[in-house]
Amino acid sequence: MYQRFLNAFLTVKKRCPLRNMKTVKGGKQFPVIVTEGGVSAKIRKTTQTKNGKDYVVYIIDYILLGKRKQVGRTSFDEAKQHALEACRSIAHGRQDSLTLINQARLVYLRAIETLSPAGFQLDVAATEYAAAMQILGGILPSRKPAGHG
Repeated sequence: MYQRFLNAFLTVKKRCPLRNMKTVKGGKQFPVIVTEGGVSAKIRKTTQTKNGKDYVVYIIDYILLGKRKQVGRTSFDEAKQHALEACRSIAHGRQDSLTLINQARLVYLRAIETLSPAGFQLDVAATEYAAAMQILGGILPSRKPAGHG
């Protein structure tokens, strides 16, 4: 009886491979599930056509702050690294971090560079600066117009 069940199971498995699983060179089956710190991300392999040329893209799929997030990478290693970093970040509660771009990034870096020798945090310095502006009526000694002092 057990042997008949086993034979039937193996026959069904050969006829019905796991759905949505694709095996590629190197033995990888897609989608690949990456788990770190109890958080999982899925890497899917897709092919996109641009100007008549096919490109392989690895899509990293995970949930961030209750919303589905999808990021594409051109190499599997980059995709796996991004998936691991995303899982670690979410597992350690850093999922709400902000990405600064262009001018905002430069302003932030200049402020941090200016404050770091004195050991001040940016938020503390901003709070104290605002308080000083209120006390001095909006004009700091370093910004007084010419002829005022």
